[in-house]
Amino acid sequence: EVRKIQRDMWTEIPVGAILESVYYRYLYFFEDGRVMYALTHASPVEMIPRFVKMVLKGYGSKDKWGVWGRYEIQKDEVRVWAAQAWQDVCFQLRVLPSNRIFHYDNGDRGVWTTMAL
Repeated sequence: EVRKIQRDMWTEIPVGAILESVYYRYLYFFEDGRVMYALTHASPVEMIPRFVKMVLKGYGSKDKWGVWGRYEIQKDEVRVWAAQAWQDVCFQLRVLPSNRIFHYDNGDRGVWTTMAL
């Protein structure tokens, strides 16, 4: 539902102003081919705890914005499928090569990878 701006003494938005709306797209990959996906205005501070709750509840659990999907990797291409109540999405991402290797305090190490849409 789109509501018109109510013009009264408390409205600070000038007539003709351009309003900015920020949306975040989240993809959280699991090794077994599952992915959590969300397209929302919720910031990472708000969305990460929601994803944690989804993981604790298990595959198939639902959130207001987050849903479970699946992905496949073939060479340097990743395909992601997820379905929200208002949209079905399919992304084809390309893994970009990276030389950035991280070493963690506990002895683990990892490579930072970038994906292009």
